Amino acid sequence: MAASEGQGAAVEARDVREVLLYRAGIAVCAGAMVLALAASAGGPAGADWLAHRRLPLTAAVLLLTAGTGLSVATIHLYIRGFRALLRWLYAAGAAGLLLVVVWAGLSGRAFLGLLLGSPVGLVAWGPVLAALCGVAVKEAVCFGRIEAVLFATLTPLLVAGRLWGFLGPRSLQLLFAADTVLLCVFAVAKARMPVERDIGDKSLYT
Repeated sequence: MAASEGQGAAVEARDVREVLLYRAGIAVCAGAMVLALAASAGGPAGADWLAHRRLPLTAAVLLLTAGTGLSVATIHLYIRGFRALLRWLYAAGAAGLLLVVVWAGLSGRAFLGLLLGSPVGLVAWGPVLAALCGVAVKEAVCFGRIEAVLFATLTPLLVAGRLWGFLGPRSLQLLFAADTVLLCVFAVAKARMPVERDIGDKSLYT
């Protein structure tokens, strides 16, 4: 994790570039959730409903996956085990997403219906969301970001509520809206933070 400023090895242009890419990934994820929230307004996630929102929701899924991957790849995190965990989670989720794409193509079923409408699809892609929550946990521990804590708590609740059906459509929509706001606040806060704080003490992870 990033440590205090001005310690360890000298900051290089590569470090600054990685921090900017890391923050860009979080911003892309926030934008993806805003897109998904706008597209999902006004209806339950049934097959017909999903079909009418296919393009924006598919774009949101792909953007969220890409943004998470970018942040995981460029995160400044000196606990190697945690960094490795985030990368393994992301790899598993990205592979799961690819399998859902193949499954949809071979079966002739709708991609979004399989991904968001079936437990198997959501579980397959779920590690990507877990990796994004891991990024939020890192921020909460290193910088005390309360919105990151809430995001990392609310996202698993949303997934579990969708999987096991203990949250109705209205509750899911409200919680997803709250989760989206939290991630947007998180992205804005990261954009305003001095770059050196994300770099921290390089001697701890180089």
